Amino acid sequence: EHRAYVAGPKTDQDAEVDMPGVVPNHAAKGPLWHAARLKEIQSWEEHGAVKVIKRSSVPQGCKIITSRWLQNRKINTQKSEKARLIVRGFLDENAKILDVSSPTVGKLSLRLLLNIAVSKEWRVRTADISTAFLFTQDKHLPLDTYVEPPRQYTECIPPELRCGPDEVWEAQTALYGTSFAPQAFYKELKEKIFSIEGCSGILEDPC
Repeated sequence: EHRAYVAGPKTDQDAEVDMPGVVPNHAAKGPLWHAARLKEIQSWEEHGAVKVIKRSSVPQGCKIITSRWLQNRKINTQKSEKARLIVRGFLDENAKILDVSSPTVGKLSLRLLLNIAVSKEWRVRTADISTAFLFTQDKHLPLDTYVEPPRQYTECIPPELRCGPDEVWEAQTALYGTSFAPQAFYKELKEKIFSIEGCSGILEDPC
């Protein structure tokens, strides 16, 4: 049985991220940003992403890592403010030895599918799965990981997920920021699709 957790050293936990579109934590204030953070944490609740456990129950040798809010503003969209609660997975030394590769669809396969769709006059649709990694069951997680709740904007955290000094989160799904989350979600999605009658994969392109 695999578990993922979230906690760790407090140094650099709130260091700003220098990336295009990313809004510094101290600037992401106001009702729109608050609503974005609430939407994110509500998704965690709906998927049962984490549960509170005693810090003493974390197995010896398992790294406890920190988490933080990452906020960005999208241009030319109706809902521009977006918040993501991520874990600092790069702190977990155990994860660095894993093969976390995840297949993606090949260009030839994509062209073939589009050609078939055009020849049969099919309508091509795309989909965006919101907080996709949180759909992943813990059986697809390759190792135990542990995380501490963010120190900023704690008012967004519901009472049942707030941790005391001797408590941390135990993740029940793949969390954003862990190196193995894309691979774990791929396994989850593949399992769901293959459970549909008539659906199967091909050796030439497993994705």
